[in-house]
Amino acid sequence: MRVIREIKRIKDKKIVVDLPEGFQAKEVEVIILPIVCKSKKRPRKLSDILLKWPSLNRKEIENIKGIQYWLREWKVPKS
Repeated sequence: MRVIREIKRIKDKKIVVDLPEGFQAKEVEVIILPIVCKSKKRPRKLSDILLKWPSLNRKEIENIKGIQYWLREWKVPKS
């Protein structure tokens, strides 16, 4: 099943959805969910969102690497 998810603006109480080439379904389900946004300015790119998150310091990164190493080396006994 192919899913298309888009955020659209409503104009004159209408929404237009452009289907990709090769889309062959004859009937579709349309679900309309209003976007509730507290602020009018939303980050548009993933990089904008990630830049607002706190960064990890060197010690935290080393701890994560140690856990990753431990998980890779861990062997589960076969029953």
